[in-house]
Amino acid sequence: DGGSGGSGGGSGGGGGDDSSRATIDVQLHVFDPSDHVAQWMADAVRWNRLPANVHYHHIGIGKLDGVVTHNGATYDARRLHTLMDEIGVAAIDVLKLNIEGAAGGV
Repeated sequence: DGGSGGSGGGSGGGGGDDSSRATIDVQLHVFDPSDHVAQWMADAVRWNRLPANVHYHHIGIGKLDGVVTHNGATYDARRLHTLMDEIGVAAIDVLKLNIEGAAGGV
């Protein structure tokens, strides 16, 4: 029958009581060493537009722990494994990277 999405009819896409839906505890960690992103994130926190489950880290992800220079900019970087240890994350369910031409450095 194609599946109706549960009792009470409908496709599960609208209306009704959402109390039966599972709650997922998602923690989002954002790592970006650029100053413009740091300012944007600081503004988001100041204006209370950043959910409590979003954590910003003003640091880059790289192939080594230390100072990295890329496109004339110098910034701190950590290996993904090091960052996971530092923030207490044992596993990653989803990883999205925007490496902007630094593929060899990650």
